Amino acid sequence: MVLGIVGLVLMCGYGIGVIPSIVALALAPGAKREIRDSGGRLGGESFIKAGVICSWVAIGVTIVGIVIVVLIVVLGTVTSSNFDSTQNSVQSCLVWLRP
Repeated sequence: MVLGIVGLVLMCGYGIGVIPSIVALALAPGAKREIRDSGGRLGGESFIKAGVICSWVAIGVTIVGIVIVVLIVVLGTVTSSNFDSTQNSVQSCLVWLRP
């Protein structure tokens, strides 16, 4: 659970929350198995579930953020190139209008 929460915090603050989230997802099955094999002496499956959920949320939000940044960069490039070509077209028309 701790790594899932750390993943959320780092994702919001620095964007590197994917690393602890992946570690949390990798450790969760072992922790579940340990609880199951303890015969009732250990508890905490709800903590594992909360950590897994936090990890998946951090990974999902990070992926959405990356997609948004890529779209902004691509749209910015397309818009600026369209603006440049439009500006060049207007300038070439103005050259013909000069006396």
